[in-house]
Amino acid sequence: MNIYCEFEKLSEFKQNNEKLLTKKHNKKLNTTITHVNISTQTQKKYLKKDKGFYTTIYCKEYDYLTNQDFNYISKVLKEEILFLIDKFKFKKPTNKLKYFVVGLGNKQITADSLGCKVIDKILCTTKDIENNNISSEYFGNAFSLAPSIASKTGIYTFNIIKSVCNELKPDIVILIDSLSCKNITYLGKTFQINTCGLTPGCEVYNKQPKISYKNLKTPVLAIGCPVVINLSNITNSHKINPVLTLKDIDIAIEKYAEVIAFSLNSIIHSNLSKNEIIFLTKK
Repeated sequence: MNIYCEFEKLSEFKQNNEKLLTKKHNKKLNTTITHVNISTQTQKKYLKKDKGFYTTIYCKEYDYLTNQDFNYISKVLKEEILFLIDKFKFKKPTNKLKYFVVGLGNKQITADSLGCKVIDKILCTTKDIENNNISSEYFGNAFSLAPSIASKTGIYTFNIIKSVCNELKPDIVILIDSLSCKNITYLGKTFQINTCGLTPGCEVYNKQPKISYKNLKTPVLAIGCPVVINLSNITNSHKINPVLTLKDIDIAIEKYAEVIAFSLNSIIHSNLSKNEIIFLTKK
């Protein structure tokens, strides 16, 4: 799942006189929000990407070290997540959906631990709601899982997620993962969301079954942040596979996780205030 603001050919592609992408700009942090809708086989083949809606939030002046713009970033991310959730056309309100939040990646590798960090901050309520321990009037319905990686568990991540979906029947699966990008400009300053899911391990040449609506029969939303870049994209050499990451990757991952988790908690538990969410998710 690469970030779409890198693709110059997006702005050049037109079909039936309709633009493939739209952009909006905000002066705050020099922000650009890019929306892409791949809806036809021609577009899919041309871009070599699956059909679906893609959103990229690029904040050129964002500084994760200070995190002083937490409120702004989380608000923008929340709005864009809601924008894409609406594309699924659920018949019930967003805060009445049953959410399954999945943190992908390896928690022992800092750059790959974003998903696991987010899971630690999600307010999970499904068991308590079903047992009438808390009221669904105030809390949304969410459960989470960080299934680790296939080389450790011996099980494809897709199989774990599908089994849980078959048993607990969520309305939507939300995947969180660290991403790679092709342009070093976007490291530490970008969030991407899409409705077509993702393929675990594809960035390290260990592709697994894709986690998507087509394969799960459950709507899937994927959220990620680019934190690594393959050196071949800088040197134009295809003979090396090492990756480059941020100098302060531990801080970046923690701040990214805080923003994503807060945005999701605000959507799932929309009747709770900001302070209540922070208090209830504080470790």
